[in-house]
Amino acid sequence: MGLIVFDDNKATDGLSDFLTCLSGLVRKNSFLFKNLAEKTDFSSAKYRLSKISQDNKRHSEILIEMSTRIGNSKIKTRECKRQLSIVHKTIEAVLEQILKKEIIATEDLSNFLSMLESSRGAEQYLLVQAKTFLFMSKEINRIYGVDLKEFNTLLIHIAQEEKEHLELIEEIKKNISQQSTNNEIRHPKIKYQNPDAWTFPPHK
Repeated sequence: MGLIVFDDNKATDGLSDFLTCLSGLVRKNSFLFKNLAEKTDFSSAKYRLSKISQDNKRHSEILIEMSTRIGNSKIKTRECKRQLSIVHKTIEAVLEQILKKEIIATEDLSNFLSMLESSRGAEQYLLVQAKTFLFMSKEINRIYGVDLKEFNTLLIHIAQEEKEHLELIEEIKKNISQQSTNNEIRHPKIKYQNPDAWTFPPHK
């Protein structure tokens, strides 16, 4: 998956466009986690999922503020989807399945979270991008004449929270796995060697 895409013409609009696209991606991710929190039947996951949703909403607002301060983005949603196609496809595929369901069972929740925490998921992608902006801030200033120092604290905070989100996702999956194991212990599956014996007792 590619990192930040810089325009050859070194115009600040290219950087502004990327931040606008990233903001829209994170906003959609917030909506996705909001639906997960509302529909899951795994009560201990609701708070964690809601936190991820709320944090992503705030991150989206920060990114669009950065975009506005840096340039005049006029990029269209279709172009954003092309630039960030892998992540967009992952979010849209998972969101489509979520919206079809009234209740999300724990097994489905675990499967969804596995997809969302992968390198194709927005959480991992935003973490990489936030770290990249911090690492390349001097180079961005040289190429674009844009000083990102005023945003450094916010970018560090975003990176920290995205890392925390991945940890929360792992906690939810671990709890689901533990619950599944406990259920199997309490309610073991019994396989009968001779099920017909219930109806027809063996002859003596």
